[in-house]
Amino acid sequence: MTPSSRPPFTALPWRLSPSILGIACVLAAAAHSAPADAPAERTPIQLFNGKNLDGWYVAIQGKGRVAEQNIFRAADGAIQTYPDAAGGSPQPFAGLITEAEYGDYRLTLEYKWGVRKFAPRAFPDSVRDAGVCYDVHGADVIWPSSLECQIEEGDTGDVWAINTRATSTVHPENLNFVTLADGGVPTTRGFKPKGFQRFLRSYSYETPGWNQVEVTVRGDTATYRINGHVNNRVTGLKTWDAATASWKPLTRGKILLQAEGSEIFYRNVSLVPLEPLPTAPAPLKFQFGAGAPAPGTIAVAPTTLYSKEAGYGFEPAPPQSGPAAAAKPFSFSVAVPEGNYRVTLTLGDPGAETTTTVKAETRRLVLERIHTAAGKFETRTFTVNVRGPKISTGGEVNLDSREMNLATREPISRSWDDKLTLAFSDTHPGLASLEIEKADDAITVFILGDSTVTDQPGGPGNSWGQMAPRWFKPQVAVANHAESGETLKGFLKERRWDKVLDSINPGDYVLIEFGTNDSKNSGPQNIYPNQDFSETYAPADTTYKELLRRFVADAQQKGAVPVIVSPSARRGEVANPSSLGNYAAAAMAVAKELGVASIDLNTMGLEINAALGADAPQQFGDRTHHVTYGSYLQAKCIVEGIKEARLPLAKYIVDDFGNFDPRHPDPLPANFTLPADPGGGGRRRPPEGAPAPPKPANP
Repeated sequence: MTPSSRPPFTALPWRLSPSILGIACVLAAAAHSAPADAPAERTPIQLFNGKNLDGWYVAIQGKGRVAEQNIFRAADGAIQTYPDAAGGSPQPFAGLITEAEYGDYRLTLEYKWGVRKFAPRAFPDSVRDAGVCYDVHGADVIWPSSLECQIEEGDTGDVWAINTRATSTVHPENLNFVTLADGGVPTTRGFKPKGFQRFLRSYSYETPGWNQVEVTVRGDTATYRINGHVNNRVTGLKTWDAATASWKPLTRGKILLQAEGSEIFYRNVSLVPLEPLPTAPAPLKFQFGAGAPAPGTIAVAPTTLYSKEAGYGFEPAPPQSGPAAAAKPFSFSVAVPEGNYRVTLTLGDPGAETTTTVKAETRRLVLERIHTAAGKFETRTFTVNVRGPKISTGGEVNLDSREMNLATREPISRSWDDKLTLAFSDTHPGLASLEIEKADDAITVFILGDSTVTDQPGGPGNSWGQMAPRWFKPQVAVANHAESGETLKGFLKERRWDKVLDSINPGDYVLIEFGTNDSKNSGPQNIYPNQDFSETYAPADTTYKELLRRFVADAQQKGAVPVIVSPSARRGEVANPSSLGNYAAAAMAVAKELGVASIDLNTMGLEINAALGADAPQQFGDRTHHVTYGSYLQAKCIVEGIKEARLPLAKYIVDDFGNFDPRHPDPLPANFTLPADPGGGGRRRPPEGAPAPPKPANP
């Protein structure tokens, strides 16, 4: 596209009716649809074979599709535009278009500019232009209805919506792309069936010579990466349907390479198919208690147990008293596809005083001790991340014996199943209604680490990763991917990092805490049978640092904000050097070297231990692992660290957090109360006759 003047980029200082049964069954089936033996990576499709233009055709401005042309030529492993045209002459615009249509893929190509020789772009001060269009549909005109990733000299990555509609998040002043987390304003363009609408990129990232463009299309969303850096993203892609006179989702189409009056070379044009995104369900609404349910709402009886057929219900047992509240803790599950979900609860009981604490999935604290008087109700909203082990490019995470029954291959951890589970507890929990809605606009905070960070399946052990959701507003979902026994090397080997990278959207955050197990150079790794810690040992000053650099670079290439966290201090440690002090120092050194945010949790933990004195052991269940009280304080350290790092994420910290000083920890043990969990903890009951998984012996 011909560029218009652009404001300079300024970097910011940092979402049941009678048919509900069928809906629930579809959701449950969608979450179980992946074969266990899926390939590790889907086979790339070479759109350009390096020899000829088989599989492509050409459309020329004013002529449409043509049988013969001299605008595109394949030679020496690349596609050249205008190979025989005389210098100084004007050249017609044209498109090289795939015969086939595609949807849900990662498209990669390389380009470089040729000689500046065609009018009117032969002059030194002119800007050469080209682009790659996707979701191409309709007539073979120049330019057809589609979305474009603009390739422009020194300015690659703008989005053009051509006779289409799209939404992005833009800087409120200069209108460049910026993520929602960094202050971007959701903006929709394209309200007429015909026309061109532009979304400006963040940075260009173009370099001299060959450059790589990656366009990831999943459903009605597209993300651009230029030389590995995210610089634009659009969602809600739509096309005009003349038959119904309405806009409809645009999820597939042909691919087009532009010739726009400049010599350009394209090569290595390939496409990797991706697993389609699950269809977002309609909001699910449930009513607990007497009275007729509102339209579109399911009335849930106290005796409704979870079943795959219904797709919702209490588990492992229903509440023991009235329909809106219970004297004992209880859990309620709903089958949903993978994603982030905004949950709205109405808490209370018409006839009794209630106090309710809510945990999601594997004991993630989301609401703490909400009190209501008899006949009074409180509404609270939070966001929950639900995930499965599948990876969109093929294969899945190699789950361990704590997460999956190794005999049946069924998940036993609520962190990896196909349900959203909420656990209600406290002195008298009361639940009147529940609404679950897909929240594709949520910022996801991914957490990586070991047993000091993981969602521990049963008490009294606990981690700061489980307590972190308590401190964020509904705009944020916490996805805790940490697991017991883990190391930086193990996270790569077991494809846990692949899963996180597959799930990241631009503007998300990645908190990285390792060291506890990376420091071990021998001993059995009982979480994964027949493995030894000698395989995953990473010396602090060499391999550990190198791996941290890789994780940071990978996260940044996906458009996420990495945050390095030093490993937790242990029981009895009050000053440096601590047992993990060399790993803590290495983590902070890498963060400083790379200029990324960091949280020195090790030092904060030492300060808490020193401040609590004789009460300090009450934080721990053993030398290394925290119990509920300790993990509560650790999570407050993390949140305070986010504030001190001045990350934009800090604006989504809940209002009642205040401030936290590890030298004066609050609350003290005598003032801390958090109720026990409902029966079942964070694991599913194994099927009848299945062997019990081995008990983990490693942190």
